[in-house]
Amino acid sequence: MAFDDSSLPPVVPEDAAALVAAVAGSVLLPGDAAYDDERAVFNLNHELVPAVIVVAESAADVQAAVA
Repeated sequence: MAFDDSSLPPVVPEDAAALVAAVAGSVLLPGDAAYDDERAVFNLNHELVPAVIVVAESAADVQAAVA
């Protein structure tokens, strides 16, 4: 089951630019090359489709992503 909330607009690269600048790790949006690999989960009963994935390299990346 995939979560689909079509009432939310997609995140576009321009919207994620500040996050990209704030983290050392990768910021992935749907359609990016590594997006599908990073969103894979252990429990295959649920298909998760996050708007943005941050591949954190440090605690500071996690803090920036949450902020």
